[in-house]
Amino acid sequence: MRIRTNLKAGIRGTYVVQAGDTLVSISKKYYKGNAKRWKDICNTNRLVDCNKIKPGQSLVIPD
Repeated sequence: MRIRTNLKAGIRGTYVVQAGDTLVSISKKYYKGNAKRWKDICNTNRLVDCNKIKPGQSLVIPD
């Protein structure tokens, strides 16, 4: 798992999607178990289909 931090204000970091990840699982990792923030990740990254993320894809994680 690669994580970058110290980016622009309002951005927690970036995350590179691993096999088996979902936006819900990524949300739980970054927001202390809160799965409900998956929509924020989806919207920040302007994903057309929030159910389709691929290994190797880089996602911006908002604050």
